[in-house]
Amino acid sequence: MKIISLDKPIWVIGDVHGQYQQLLDLLNKIPKNSNICFVGDLIDRGYKSKEVVKLIRDNNYFIVKGNHEVLMIEAIHHNVIPLWIRNGGIETMSSYVDIPRSIYEKGFYQNEEFNKLLENSELVDDSNWMKTLPNIIKFELDNEKPLYVSHSGIRLDLNDNLIDSLNPEHQVLWNRFKQVEVDYAVNIHGHTITSKEYSSISKSQINIDSGAFMDNMYRKSGKAVLTAICYPTMEKLYSS
Repeated sequence: MKIISLDKPIWVIGDVHGQYQQLLDLLNKIPKNSNICFVGDLIDRGYKSKEVVKLIRDNNYFIVKGNHEVLMIEAIHHNVIPLWIRNGGIETMSSYVDIPRSIYEKGFYQNEEFNKLLENSELVDDSNWMKTLPNIIKFELDNEKPLYVSHSGIRLDLNDNLIDSLNPEHQVLWNRFKQVEVDYAVNIHGHTITSKEYSSISKSQINIDSGAFMDNMYRKSGKAVLTAICYPTMEKLYSS
């Protein structure tokens, strides 16, 4: 867990999944010079993952690791390729390198030609950066409950050491179950899509993944947008 003290509110942004234009639109709505944190899953499914990662790195925004960052790390550094490709990795790859038609014809798995693409220097550099990201960030603001940002919902406790032991990495990255509400802290996370029509501000467990990567039909109906929430005011903003 990383612990950060702040002197002003912070905006937390949900799963971006390569939706660069939605991200730019949302950032333009957030007040300038705000603190900003991302819940992970910057990449995959959308076609602008490289641009999204560059923007976050260039601006040194706060961010926790998501399960899709781990899928990319595992593919590039440990040759665990199929799970990443099946979960949007091919869109991420195409934002870094041109993928020859021959790779589509041969298939992506156990393919030396594809493995060579994984050695792209920008791809490797970004994956090395992803390895350094924390699983949980605790933000401390004067006279406010502590805020814990994670990719999926975590079990909260008054003891930070216990929070770490209660929430091993696999749970922080993949949990789909709503955790118990508490009075002494707030957890903002993403991972499980909830349309903005059905999202609500609960006491301590707040999910802001609103399916930004989904198709234009859903986006036009207002169901697939990128969401930001401000802590402690709980104001929400959405991409157009």
